Amino acid sequence: MAPHFARTILLLAAGLSDPLNPNVCVCCLAGIVPTTALDDPLFATELRRNQHRFLNAAVSYIIAKGNALRTEIVAVDHRAQLQLWVRQCMSRTRATERRLRHQSMLDIWAVRGTYMDVELLCIIVHYCLSMVRRHSSQRFSRHLWPTCAEDVLPTGSLETVLSLCVLMERVDATAIASFALDVHATCESELRTHKGPIIDATLAAMVSTIACLDRSIDLGHSLGGPGQDVSDYPMQRLDNLTRFFFEITVPLVASLSATYVVERMIPMINRALAVATLPRTIEDLACIGGMLFEAFHPSLALHPRIEEFRLSRRLNPEDPYRSLHQILVHTILRRTCAGPGCAVTERDISRSLSLCGRCRIFRYCTQTCQKNHWRASHKSSCDALCMLFNATGISSSQFSVAFPVDEFTIACRAARFSGEDISTLARAYGLISADVPMKALHGAAETWEAIWLRQFRAGEDEVPSHER
Repeated sequence: MAPHFARTILLLAAGLSDPLNPNVCVCCLAGIVPTTALDDPLFATELRRNQHRFLNAAVSYIIAKGNALRTEIVAVDHRAQLQLWVRQCMSRTRATERRLRHQSMLDIWAVRGTYMDVELLCIIVHYCLSMVRRHSSQRFSRHLWPTCAEDVLPTGSLETVLSLCVLMERVDATAIASFALDVHATCESELRTHKGPIIDATLAAMVSTIACLDRSIDLGHSLGGPGQDVSDYPMQRLDNLTRFFFEITVPLVASLSATYVVERMIPMINRALAVATLPRTIEDLACIGGMLFEAFHPSLALHPRIEEFRLSRRLNPEDPYRSLHQILVHTILRRTCAGPGCAVTERDISRSLSLCGRCRIFRYCTQTCQKNHWRASHKSSCDALCMLFNATGISSSQFSVAFPVDEFTIACRAARFSGEDISTLARAYGLISADVPMKALHGAAETWEAIWLRQFRAGEDEVPSHER
């Protein structure tokens, strides 16, 4: 932990808490961010246990910045204000090292954007929310932040997310997208009634960002160049918004309006794919477009990337049990502790991690990490895996990375799972996929659960009724 951590946090909390006259030294903010993976859980635990005021003030400050952007017709450069706060903080100390550190931060503004305060606060809050977002039953605690939904949604569920959408649209910072995903995952039940307006806001932000990209490309062509200004290019914003769009859309595909999909969503995805260059953005957009087409079959021209996605799905249909086998093998192969917020590897501690005694899938560095994971999400996934092994006749000790995928798939199909069993397996697949991401595509547990169920239902449709 950084020296004088508690004192720095108190000063930052005081500066963030005054909405009329805030004072945020980004040098001090940068100084408390962990520099090693081993420090991450200690940092997050200390903040969640003892610094509720700072975290509440940080979230409110982030959302206030988004609200201010919603009313700004012309973008305002706030760098002068941030520099003033750093100079004021530097003037309070005579310690040479601290003054040099603050001076070096002032030099960074020659190449960095105007929202470094928001970016750093998003990084800090992300450390805390990432520890609690894996399972809805563990969202809030009397003793650990967040204690209630209002801690994460200070201006109400809809207004908070609308502010985050504006920040993602206007600011080139991946940390904001990560924070928005954390908020969505932590307060999914509170946001469920506002899914329509949230999708509307995300679409509007993506359309605005695509228009910026179109203008940049057209300007580049008119000047005879490649059409890319690295310092102001909004491609990263499109990637950030796509990540959020993927997260909120995939679980809701079946409940969307066909008219809305045809008139707004697919045309926007086609436009986005026409300008996107980042591989992850292209893959996410093609996946969303392909799922929407499969659900609604609109008579619209599709971008070639969506057609490629659909063709690959037809040539290589994804089997739900193969997907389950794949994530289980991938989890076994990981040599990283599965404890929430813990990233300790076997190389870090020079010894083997301990396997869960029931499912023998997840590994842990300590019993504390195992207990924390059990309370967070593993109880559900472990019970589901034990049900899977009992139904298929495959013991947990028998299943390993060398267990044949075809044999596993045949055993699963022979088990004749009930509808409730399938829902349980889908939930387990979602929880494990969120705990142990392994693909370019990302998502919360609910997103992966919806994807697995879609694979299962697609496979059922292809099986003749007399063979079921």
